[in-house]
Amino acid sequence: MLKNYFKIALRNLWKHKGYSAINIAGLSIGLASCLLIITFITEELSYDRFHDNAERIYRVGHEVSLGTGTKPIASTSHRLGSTLPVDFPELEHVVRFSRLYGHEVKYKDKKFREERISFVDSAFLKVFSFELIIGNSETALLKPNSVVITQNVAQRYFGDANPIGQILTIGEPYGSGDIEAEVTGIMHEMPGNSHFHMDLLISMATGKELFPESLYQNWGWDSGYTYVVLPENLSPTQFESRLLDFGEKHIEGDWFIKFFLQPLTDIHLYSNLNSEIEANSKFIYIQIFSAVALIIIIIACVNYINLAIAKSSKRSREVGIRKAIGAYKQQIAFQFLGESLFIVTISIILAGLLAELSITYFNEILAKNLEVSILDNLSLLIIFIVLSYVVGILSGIYPAFYLSSFNTTQVLKGTITKLGNGALFLRKGLVVFQFIISIGLIVGTLIVYSQWQFLRNKELGADVQHTIVFPATDAIAEKFVSFKTELLRNPNITHAATSFRRLGRDINSGTMMTAEVDGEQNQARLSTLLVGYDFLEMYEVELISGRYFSRDFATDSLAIIFNRAALKALGIKSPEEAIGQIARYRSDIDNEVVGVIEDFHFETLYNKIKPMVFFLIPDRGMSWISVKANQEDMQETLAFIEGQWKTIENKRDFRYSFLREDLYNLYITEERFLSVFTIFTGLAIFTACLGIFGLSSFTILQRAKEISIRKVLGCSISKLSFLITWDFVKLILISSIIAFPLAFFSMRYWLRNFEYRVEMTWWTFAIAAIFAIVIAGFTVGFKALRAALANPIDSLKEE
Repeated sequence: MLKNYFKIALRNLWKHKGYSAINIAGLSIGLASCLLIITFITEELSYDRFHDNAERIYRVGHEVSLGTGTKPIASTSHRLGSTLPVDFPELEHVVRFSRLYGHEVKYKDKKFREERISFVDSAFLKVFSFELIIGNSETALLKPNSVVITQNVAQRYFGDANPIGQILTIGEPYGSGDIEAEVTGIMHEMPGNSHFHMDLLISMATGKELFPESLYQNWGWDSGYTYVVLPENLSPTQFESRLLDFGEKHIEGDWFIKFFLQPLTDIHLYSNLNSEIEANSKFIYIQIFSAVALIIIIIACVNYINLAIAKSSKRSREVGIRKAIGAYKQQIAFQFLGESLFIVTISIILAGLLAELSITYFNEILAKNLEVSILDNLSLLIIFIVLSYVVGILSGIYPAFYLSSFNTTQVLKGTITKLGNGALFLRKGLVVFQFIISIGLIVGTLIVYSQWQFLRNKELGADVQHTIVFPATDAIAEKFVSFKTELLRNPNITHAATSFRRLGRDINSGTMMTAEVDGEQNQARLSTLLVGYDFLEMYEVELISGRYFSRDFATDSLAIIFNRAALKALGIKSPEEAIGQIARYRSDIDNEVVGVIEDFHFETLYNKIKPMVFFLIPDRGMSWISVKANQEDMQETLAFIEGQWKTIENKRDFRYSFLREDLYNLYITEERFLSVFTIFTGLAIFTACLGIFGLSSFTILQRAKEISIRKVLGCSISKLSFLITWDFVKLILISSIIAFPLAFFSMRYWLRNFEYRVEMTWWTFAIAAIFAIVIAGFTVGFKALRAALANPIDSLKEE
């Protein structure tokens, strides 16, 4: 019996090649998309779970008051890591690390720029399960001037030689002189599903020798990250409540800090604080991609059901004859369900091949290293096969029972030649459902694209075009005035200025300022920015009142500049009223307000513009240099800057970036999400079009005689084509009415993740509907035109 079923299924697949190809293609694309998305989701949900005590590791973050609100920050003071074990001896471990950005590392004649270096506590390798290939994890980071490096770094500097005991020179961390560090361990590369990655781990004891103890005791120096391992009998809720008392006990005066806990395994998907170690993802992306995978599968199922129902009249005689010779309804239903599962089996094989072929491109978009390899992953293989056959059963169960329910007598008399009203209504309903999904996805893609463009191109209130930024060294800082003078001799360079931070980076430092307004002392904590002369002028930040910092005023060392938001936070009524106002820094330093500037985006657009105060930075206190150049001859200008650099700095290479590109890269997560979302939206629409193409073929075949009669009676080809296509266009219009509110509320929920966002406009929805009509028009129009051009005699000769 099963052998006979298999033969019939194979014969029907071959007999109706087009129908079979559409079903197999739709299911293959749907299952391949699901496999890729499942692989991605599995990776996202696995972040940081490879650590032995992952469920008991928590990151300690802190929240500070700024202006009228608060700001949650991922980084913390180094003092926190040394104080917590004293107040909470029951904690199993407390570890800190502090990152270095882009430093040169040398070994003999080999020199490379390393971007992922950190000072780490000695217990780092006890808390985090990063395996050492060579070395002892208990002692590798105990002594000063010790460094643990990854296998790749070891290969880069030492080749196949044993690096243990060799000395690496790490250039000027924080401008505090070179570090001569002995290699004490080699570890594997940190896994891709870790929320931080490091290539060189320098012992924290090294940092303590470099920096004064007062810096490590400063609660405001929040350049570190602190992690704790809770004992099994201490709940995170209990510990977090005790952290409130801890903060009140240790941090005195007006410096408000509230500490909180974040589960290690939640950081990648649920944490988007200021000063994150690396760009995290968002759980909403998991939800969206899961929904898209489900949508593509549903569309493939709808295609199968629709085509099976439309094709039912072609197989009605087969059903009638089999019933006449004794076949039971259940046997016929099982036969059709078996055909569905047979198609799914073929689709599973093709889906696996498609996923393997596309995973490389998928990885390039997401900047990941995912592997499909379901044969090596038993759980993934089981999930994929079960999902596939569930899809096959859901797709085939209705057509199977629908076809097996035909009345034998009516079928053999030929009275069942067309679909009943119920089946016709269901078929149209399924088409409407497909277009609701397709239009919703098109709207989503357009809004995601608009938001991404908005983030990249929004006016910041500062001119960042043609701006080159590079870090300053001690040598450059010492001779910055002469360095700047030489740069400005070049006609292509218009400005050069210094700052402690560069645009696009979070401002975690805050200053409590007090100003007298109407006889009352108003206080607010303001984001603090240290900038050099000409910084605000170079970026063309609008001056509302007063003046910028100037070398013409010797008192500017105590001068400050507010932005508009700072006035509101302090209760100052107008920019003009602020000029000449004395604002006190921590109640003991008087600063005169010499200027008020318009609000501008110094941080990313994820953050709301905060009340800001600008202090004048001494040249030697700089960290970054910004140079504004003309667009013409940019390479020549860069070569000139590098030449001037080398006349002063002969130890460090000149490393630069263009600020506009840096700012673009801040939104790389949205760009990747847009790319993947667009691809899967395209696949969903393509799958829907496959079904509509097949369905239109059967519809036109059923209406062949009607079309021929209309043509004989004088109906034009264009009119005939329009009549056929209009049936589908009507369904699209109905779909639009339903899809628009669903898409509107879904995208409004997604846009809530952004502090600054685009407005959803009516034309976005109109474009989506027009696009869907155009797609359907091309899909159906081809078949409609062929039917209209066909010779009427071919359809009517049997009458």
